[in-house]
Amino acid sequence: MARKALAAPALVVLAAALAASTAVGAPPCSRKNCKEEIRACGAAAGCESMSGGAGNQCAKQCVRQVLVACE
Repeated sequence: MARKALAAPALVVLAAALAASTAVGAPPCSRKNCKEEIRACGAAAGCESMSGGAGNQCAKQCVRQVLVACE
């Protein structure tokens, strides 16, 4: 009987902790949360067809643009 009495409050505390940890997760404007927009920007700018440093700079510019627009 004592186990059942302790189990319910323990589950409530565990559920609250899990809810708090998911709420604090990744910020709304992050590479992870905006990955589709970043890919779309790269495709529109033609970053995939560029090679070497030009492709890297193009991809970085897309990341910056998307994150600034998100803010």
